[in-house]
Amino acid sequence: MARLIAPRVLALALAAAVIVPPGPAAATHANAAQRQTETVTISMGYTPNVQFAPFYLAVKRGYYAAAGVNVKFDYATSTDVIRLVGAGNIAFGNAEADQVIVGKSRGLPVVSVFTQYQRFPVVIFALAGSGIHSFRDLKGKTIGIPGLYGASFTGLLAALKAAHLTSKDVKISSIGYAQVAAIAQHRVDAAVGFAMNEPVQLRQLGMKVTVLPIDSLVALGGPGVVTSEAEIAQHADLVSRFIAATLRGQRDTNADPQAALTASRSFMPAFPSSQLPYQLAVLKEAVKYWTPSAGHALGCAYAPTWNATEAVLLQQHQIPSPVNASVLFTNRFVSGC
Repeated sequence: MARLIAPRVLALALAAAVIVPPGPAAATHANAAQRQTETVTISMGYTPNVQFAPFYLAVKRGYYAAAGVNVKFDYATSTDVIRLVGAGNIAFGNAEADQVIVGKSRGLPVVSVFTQYQRFPVVIFALAGSGIHSFRDLKGKTIGIPGLYGASFTGLLAALKAAHLTSKDVKISSIGYAQVAAIAQHRVDAAVGFAMNEPVQLRQLGMKVTVLPIDSLVALGGPGVVTSEAEIAQHADLVSRFIAATLRGQRDTNADPQAALTASRSFMPAFPSSQLPYQLAVLKEAVKYWTPSAGHALGCAYAPTWNATEAVLLQQHQIPSPVNASVLFTNRFVSGC
């Protein structure tokens, strides 16, 4: 996404023989200059991380500033994000689709307005020598998971069901966020995590890893940007400008992960240059999950995916009754949908 727009050259403008009225770009520039900058907070649902590169890049390249938006980042857990956004305490949040549905079922007026992950990023992984090559091979194995909650747990149960297994066919062990150590030390046979996190870390340690993408069995919805119904009703223009700038950052990141990583460093805890290959590997893996499949567009949401996610949550008794997919997301702020 490293498409920088070169500034106009003054000499060419002075040399022009004909004076023409300002075009749309100039008008937009003028509008941005006249518009009072509005400060918004987006809660990211995790610690500062290279996986938020599209947002960081949008700040660095001035996309938010050009849209009249000053962005502040808040880092909280996923469930807190839904609660904070639903209560109107913050304008935007970065949260998983399943949390949006659960929140909506509990009366929280949250709406997904930008689908960042076009594929569900939770995976089950194991060392290549474990004998685990398919989901069916998980039978009788111990599977480590951070806890019995969230997208990881939802994805694990959905994958087991799709593979014609139940939680009784495996041993699910809550190990906190220690999947890498648990796998490396053979304390569990397999673990659940995010494709761009733990498997990448294990590879960086020189270990060969088998990765079973849950989205290959179940088309669950991935994380994205959420806001509240009130924010849309009262500040639709602000939502539109924020998402348009975010989309530009996403496009640029997908096109040039290296440039996005460079732009992101000032937003993240300091790390030595020796970690750059690892950070870049994480970002490149994330890009795979951000990139839409054929026939789909960047940032857009699709009802079948939301319906499939809702069906899984109903099966797992995480929500008491169906939630109309049309109230869970909107594509009105994402161009190209």
